[in-house]
Amino acid sequence: MGRLCALLICLASAAQAGGKSWLDHWRESTVALGVAQREDGKQRFSAVATGVIVGSVPGQKRPWLVTAKHVFYNPAENWEPSYILVRFSWFETRKVDEYLGVAVPLKHNGRRMWVAHPDPDVDLAYVPLSVTPQEAGKSELQAIVLSQFASPAEVYEAAPVLVLG
Repeated sequence: MGRLCALLICLASAAQAGGKSWLDHWRESTVALGVAQREDGKQRFSAVATGVIVGSVPGQKRPWLVTAKHVFYNPAENWEPSYILVRFSWFETRKVDEYLGVAVPLKHNGRRMWVAHPDPDVDLAYVPLSVTPQEAGKSELQAIVLSQFASPAEVYEAAPVLVLG
């Protein structure tokens, strides 16, 4: 089927919960990624990509932030930030010059904190995500759990899919 750079998820695996739209869980698991830039004397969030919060099981304490590898490392553009800012969807009404997001370290003592896909031709990477409830503005982050990803049998021509980011 070829290499996929996007995460494909069967719509059939999404469940509606508690009067919320079935899409809310997926939307809250998708985040804006960016950097701080100074403009007109103010720091502001400048988006560079999107990412998805992924966990292996529901309620996992430390989920992962999954995105394209070039968001963390792109030598062709001399891009290797020491951290990335994460803005959660529930803060979308906060202005980009008032709320920069949560800084997620990509390096510690010169060592990369993120992990690239083992195939160098796949533009995918993840970093463990440690965010306090105060930083997140919620007691728990929404994460897409691995069991919600489509299996090879569920991905076929004309299958309904949801692409995050």
